[in-house]
Amino acid sequence: MQLNLNSIIHQLTNNAGSSVDKNAQTSNTAPNVSSNVQNTQPSTSAGNALLQNMLAGDTFTGKVMSIKDSMALLMLTGGDFVNAHIAEGSSVSVGQNLTFLIEQNTKQNISIKPLTMNEQQAFLINKALDAAGYSLNESNIHIVKELIGMNMPIDAAMIEKMITSANEFPQANLKTIANLIRLEMPITQDNIMQFEAYSNYQNSISSQLNSMGEQFSQLFTNIVSNEAAMKNSAVADNEALAGNLAKLQNFNMQQASMLNDIVNTLYQNTSYQNQDATYQNGLQEAVLSQPLQDVLSDKQMKTLESTINQLLSESPDNEQLQTISNALREKSLTTNQLLSDLTLLLKNNPEFASKFSSFGEASIMEKLFSQMINETMKLTPADVAKEDGIKNYYKRLKQSLEKLTSDGRESALPQELSKSMNEVKANIDFMNDLNKNMTYVQIPIQLKNSETNGELYVFTNKKALSKGADNVSAMLHLDMEHLGPIDIYVRLQNKNVSTNFCLASEELLDFVYAHIDKLDARLQALGYSTSFEMKLNEPEDKFDFVEDFVEKDISKNSTSQFILDIRA
Repeated sequence: MQLNLNSIIHQLTNNAGSSVDKNAQTSNTAPNVSSNVQNTQPSTSAGNALLQNMLAGDTFTGKVMSIKDSMALLMLTGGDFVNAHIAEGSSVSVGQNLTFLIEQNTKQNISIKPLTMNEQQAFLINKALDAAGYSLNESNIHIVKELIGMNMPIDAAMIEKMITSANEFPQANLKTIANLIRLEMPITQDNIMQFEAYSNYQNSISSQLNSMGEQFSQLFTNIVSNEAAMKNSAVADNEALAGNLAKLQNFNMQQASMLNDIVNTLYQNTSYQNQDATYQNGLQEAVLSQPLQDVLSDKQMKTLESTINQLLSESPDNEQLQTISNALREKSLTTNQLLSDLTLLLKNNPEFASKFSSFGEASIMEKLFSQMINETMKLTPADVAKEDGIKNYYKRLKQSLEKLTSDGRESALPQELSKSMNEVKANIDFMNDLNKNMTYVQIPIQLKNSETNGELYVFTNKKALSKGADNVSAMLHLDMEHLGPIDIYVRLQNKNVSTNFCLASEELLDFVYAHIDKLDARLQALGYSTSFEMKLNEPEDKFDFVEDFVEKDISKNSTSQFILDIRA
């Protein structure tokens, strides 16, 4: 499988220190500031004027430039300098950025003490909630703490948005709501559920699609079972039982008709169009479907042939049976043709349904519907290689799902199947919203004899990426059917490509080593210089969607920067 990572990416377009001796030697002072404060001290008039307007209990942030006895020279955020008396018992050191509380402020003396991180946060929360007009209760304190931890603004508008959203969705995790706000994504029940599913590694579109295949198969089994149950019932002498059997048979016909509609919709509406094209009048080129003998085992093929031949002997004039039988004999039958003809047969002849009970024992329908999902609702390596192939794939997938659930069809779908389709659509919408700020995409790929689900994370600011950033970091996570989980970390700087493989076993290391020269040759041919490293995946290396991707650029322990924001 050849994946052009560069092409795929193109498609998606300081802390408070610990306590030390406050009488530190002046040789530790910051550059360009003399340790001899008396002789070469910077002008403090502007800074002192600022502090003179503050009251006892106010706070400010400053960097400690020098200390002599109990007097400290501080540089304020705006660049002004101030002299202040450090309260007795305080521990500060040169170079620290600290938040100070004014204990006393007179014309003769400004006395200050540094706040601990907990004191800073408590003061900040109190100040923020008071400024926003909210009470100081446990719930509101927790909300402001979450905003601080996420390095988000804590002005009145942000606090109000958080509190309103938390009240509207009381079961949601506050971190989830804060992240959705930070990513400028709508606060909806679907987005909350999707974010938390991603956080818990339950976000795989490939798995969701596979579940739909299983539900299609179950729908077929239900039709067969219903018909078999009706045949096993005694001939009804009473009118009520006869009426119930008639209703059940009519229901079977409706279910078979819906299943036939699903098959035809998926196979007729999945051809590639150019970026701006729309589907027109159902005239799209059908999906290429695999010959049946490449999908079913020999045993399954014999069961299929036996059942069709038996039915044909009983109903030699049936058109669908003749079509299936002829294609079987000529070995030209595909998954698409069999599912389309078979569901049409059940729609037109519901009495045949019980004859297909052997299909369940042989897992024939399970295999056929799984193949239908692979052929109509997943990517191929050729799709990925096309320009805008991934983008068009998701457009196509969502259009197919919307067609299946439109025009009143959704009400006829079994509840679990309808739920699965809506979950896939919600997953796609979530990815679209997420990609407005970050670059992430799932790549459910169907290979010839196996399937792979991939996830591409690009660790570059979306705006920088759109401007052609020459330094891009990405991770491609693959869940291979036979090779297991593989994480591939790539760093691209101009034409230099560094690649780290994290693999699940020693055997995989040997396998990649044996074939790495092919990848190297392809990249070299494209003009890249390469370097490769490989290691075994350790449990502690497990990638975390929230911490390692969504919150990757959040600066921790940043309480002090909010103090002046509140004053503003």
